[in-house]
Amino acid sequence: MCSTAQAVEKNINAVKAWIDREKSGYKTDETRSALLPQINIAGNFQDYLKLPTTLINGDALVRPGVILLEMGVQYNTGAAVNVNQVLLNATAFTALKIAKQAGKISRLGVEKASETLAQEVAKLYFLAQTTAKQKSLIEENLLHIQ
Repeated sequence: MCSTAQAVEKNINAVKAWIDREKSGYKTDETRSALLPQINIAGNFQDYLKLPTTLINGDALVRPGVILLEMGVQYNTGAAVNVNQVLLNATAFTALKIAKQAGKISRLGVEKASETLAQEVAKLYFLAQTTAKQKSLIEENLLHIQ
């Protein structure tokens, strides 16, 4: 015999209600994340295997001809950190309130689906019991008629 818990576990409507409840929780978390501090970190590392070379007129340095001058450094690094915090965003706060209400509604949907299914299982159980009793009464009456 199938218990009510098994029926709720295997019923497509109850499973769908549970999935909707989970999705609602994720949506609330996503909405809440817009109000949390946002941290962006970037970095780079460059290795110049061959340094850039510049041509300089040697007459300016009291040396006749053209001088090849390597400029720069072989290794170059950089880093940046950016932190942002929302202080007031009415749209995000309203969206968070709406997401929380949607979560409550989805929890109620799960309860409703479970209760409706339990009610249907109980109805079917009592119908089966009534049918079995009626069958036994009819069989008993047929025995007495013969």
